[in-house]
Amino acid sequence: MPEVPLDIRSVNRFVLHKQHLDGSRAAAGIVGVARNIGGLHNTGAATPYLSLFARVPGFARPMLDEEMYARKSLVRVRCMRNTMHVLPRDLIPCAYAATMGRNLPNIRRFCKYRGVSDEEYGVVSAKIVALLEDGGKTTAAIKRAVGPVTNLPAVLTLMCDT
Repeated sequence: MPEVPLDIRSVNRFVLHKQHLDGSRAAAGIVGVARNIGGLHNTGAATPYLSLFARVPGFARPMLDEEMYARKSLVRVRCMRNTMHVLPRDLIPCAYAATMGRNLPNIRRFCKYRGVSDEEYGVVSAKIVALLEDGGKTTAAIKRAVGPVTNLPAVLTLMCDT
């Protein structure tokens, strides 16, 4: 196969195009952009919105909220590098399979380190599941309903990851 020389400008154009940062692939829409770039990083509350402002002309905050909370076509999930990402719903099994083998043992160790016993986890997680039967809740609402827990964030993290 003949060798094709690459110059830095061509490489940069390719990367900008692939990352939806050159303005030429805006027709992909919010879900398409999230799929094409391997998810929207979400370690900060504003990060996925900023990513879309940079990639989708005419983007407005309610557009992402609509996809996540009304259509549920995008889901916030912990995966790569054990950080939060917004991914298209159909990519969740792939992201989970690719990352949980590494993440889940660490999360279990973290729970133990924070003093959450297996028994406490079982009781608290069952209460949380029952509480969520009538719809989503904030962490503050869960904390009020469940009562004192050794470390609720650790319990919720393990629940989300399992």
